[in-house]
Amino acid sequence: AIVGVLAIMASRRWIWLSLYLPPVLGDVFGAWLFGHTLASGRTPLIERVVRHLYGAPDRPLELAIARYARRLTFAWSLLFGLLGATGLALALCAVPNGVLILLGFTPPLTVPQTAWSWFANVAAYGIAAGFFVLEYAYRRTRFPQQPQNSFLEFVRALLAIAPNVIEFQSRPPRRVIRAEPAE
Repeated sequence: AIVGVLAIMASRRWIWLSLYLPPVLGDVFGAWLFGHTLASGRTPLIERVVRHLYGAPDRPLELAIARYARRLTFAWSLLFGLLGATGLALALCAVPNGVLILLGFTPPLTVPQTAWSWFANVAAYGIAAGFFVLEYAYRRTRFPQQPQNSFLEFVRALLAIAPNVIEFQSRPPRRVIRAEPAE
């Protein structure tokens, strides 16, 4: 059945449609992964990460760190949303095998197929990696009391705790724990 569908798609140039999906869906997933943790009653993803990096998942964070973590979670969600929207727009308008053309419509503007490919396969990853590195550098100056001493140590710790902080299922909201500001 799969071979038959692929043969039909290839004979009608629709095979291109399957190439556009993974980059867009990957970015949409990234936006959801961060964004859904911003709902009321949930702990933002970056806040969960920070708590685990400090080795105290149930201990309150300083208010400044908790605010920063919420804003950074929103920023990651927004970044992935923008990358997904840009990739989709380029896929729709690509020439000669863009989504709109393959579906029989004329795009309102056109971009070369290579522009979509370059963005989806190189630039989007570079933008996300650049954001990660720049945010790390900024955070090291804003919050110097971090438990990891180097970028490599931070990445290793992040990879080690990732399974503990990422939620894919909806769970009842947990009470958000915040430290009160010092008087």
